[in-house]
Amino acid sequence: MSPSELDRTGYNRNNFLPLKETGLLQLFDGETTLFLGNEILTSDGHTPGQQHILIRDNERPLFFCADLFPTFSHIGITWISTFNLYPLKLIEEKKKILQRAASGN
Repeated sequence: MSPSELDRTGYNRNNFLPLKETGLLQLFDGETTLFLGNEILTSDGHTPGQQHILIRDNERPLFFCADLFPTFSHIGITWISTFNLYPLKLIEEKKKILQRAASGN
């Protein structure tokens, strides 16, 4: 809702506010459970409040990491893109997510 000057062109309110006004878009603040087995997790290194979806089933969880790891090459802890607003925070978040992924299979 309040993009920085760096990412302002990627967040045009006219693209999503009409969806919110008609009830087709529900905004969340922070982490939450959408429904059983589906959680929204947040990170702040790329942009404050970036959301990721964790889907759990009986076999293997699936984590949509979005711009936390935008490509396979970014899995390395210090490999980050220039679009990250808080690169040092992002590095810490990547460490936590990778540790969680390894411990949670």
